Amino acid sequence: MPVFARFVVLNLLPAAIVLALGYTTLFGGNGLFHARRVDAELIAANRHREEVDAEVAQLQREVDQLRSDDATIKRAAAEDLLLVPKSSTVYRFAETATAH
Repeated sequence: MPVFARFVVLNLLPAAIVLALGYTTLFGGNGLFHARRVDAELIAANRHREEVDAEVAQLQREVDQLRSDDATIKRAAAEDLLLVPKSSTVYRFAETATAH
C-alpha cells in the first residue's frame, strides 16, 4: 500500500469519522443543542399551561358563584349591564376636567 494511502486510511479517515460523530452529537437533528432547545420550550409550555389552568380555575369559580349566588348575579348586572333595582339610589358623579 502506498504511503499516502496508508496515511489517509490510518490518520485522516478515523479523524474524519470522529469529527462527523462529534458534529452529529452536538448539532444533529437530535443533537445536544436541539435537545436543550426542546427542553427550554417544554419548560415554557408547562409554565403557560399552569397559568392557563389557574385562569380556568378562577373563571370556573366565578361561573359557580354566578350560578348559585343571587347577590353575585345582582352585583354583576349592576357593574356590567348598569342594571339596578328600582328601589336603589343611583349616584352619578360629574367628571372634572384636570388642568395640565
